[in-house]
Amino acid sequence: MNLKAVNEALHFKKRLYQRFDIIINRHEYKELCDAAEDSKMIHKISESRDKRLIKIRDQEIICVYDKIRKRLVTCLYADTPGK
Repeated sequence: MNLKAVNEALHFKKRLYQRFDIIINRHEYKELCDAAEDSKMIHKISESRDKRLIKIRDQEIICVYDKIRKRLVTCLYADTPGK
């Protein structure tokens, strides 16, 4: 895993804890990344990123997914304005 992918993973875990009080380990993160590929796309942000709706511990959470690295980047509140 390159440095950018490591930083994206750390950022995602940090935001998931800050915003939803959910702590995950690296194995759960990998499972969520795999699940994100098959999840529902909500909004295309750019050529490499889009918003996806992912179920994490019985909660539907909007997450930003990096299609190039196949990694989750961050998670958002449902009422986040803009892109």
